[in-house]
Amino acid sequence: MNVTVVVQRRRVIFEDRFHRWDMGQQTGDEGSTETEAYLERVLDRLRHSYDLTADRTVDGRTFDWYGHCRIEHQKSFLHPSISYGDHASLDHLFVQRRDGVEQSDLTEFAEVAHSIASDWIDPSPTHYETSFTFAVLVPELSPTVESFVSEFTDRTLLRYGLHGRYDVAFVVAAPSDQQMAASPEAEVARAFSFTELDPPEKPSGLRGRLRLLFG
Repeated sequence: MNVTVVVQRRRVIFEDRFHRWDMGQQTGDEGSTETEAYLERVLDRLRHSYDLTADRTVDGRTFDWYGHCRIEHQKSFLHPSISYGDHASLDHLFVQRRDGVEQSDLTEFAEVAHSIASDWIDPSPTHYETSFTFAVLVPELSPTVESFVSEFTDRTLLRYGLHGRYDVAFVVAAPSDQQMAASPEAEVARAFSFTELDPPEKPSGLRGRLRLLFG
């Protein structure tokens, strides 16, 4: 039996964002410059695996960046044309910079995910999982928010799981202090690490292959 993973992505739209980074560096705002440099490093990690678009408005809220990654898991027997058990996993990433974030703000993001889920997900036997991850960059990460994010889980089964599921997760990072909190289901959190990424281990399962994308 052969197992094939097909990743559909690699279209990056940067628009004039880099020009804005240069302008930010000229202002001498140290905190802003650190955030921009950090965001640039994160986007550089993501762009190999995600379609990235700047200034995306979703459900009335504007995000600095939106990213989309789709992984198709295909099993074949003897020949690629003889396949079975095909299913797909999708990850939607929303990145926003803010002056601060509270638990109520994150709860509103979760409500956005539930609001758009019915339009963004095509439930079917081949749909395995969809993730909605909201990444927020702030000047400071409070203990309350860190605790809330680290323990937050929100999973919805579609037709009792027969048509897959979807998860909501958060990543909150404070580049100035190099602090970060991530939900257990936020697989993309590795791209927001403040340290250089270690060489990826041999992947195991779909989630392992998703982590491999950021190696």
